[in-house]
Amino acid sequence: MSDSSRSPTATFLAALNVERNAKRGFAFGGALALVVLIVFVFLPGTSRPATLYVLLAVVLATSAGALATVALVLLSAYRLSQEL
Repeated sequence: MSDSSRSPTATFLAALNVERNAKRGFAFGGALALVVLIVFVFLPGTSRPATLYVLLAVVLATSAGALATVALVLLSAYRLSQEL
């Protein structure tokens, strides 16, 4: 698809590499949640059901992934503004 047939929003998102940054950000969030879950729940052992901790890990992965994505998009925007 050529740039002239894409919407301005799609062109803007492509210029900031939002899709790539979202993949990287949520991969980081998932890895962080997995490490925290292993280090603080499974290694020392716990008397509470692991289901609750898995749900907390999902929340951690989502929030950390979103935060990392925003940071990466802001970094892409900064780099793009330096080229102008």
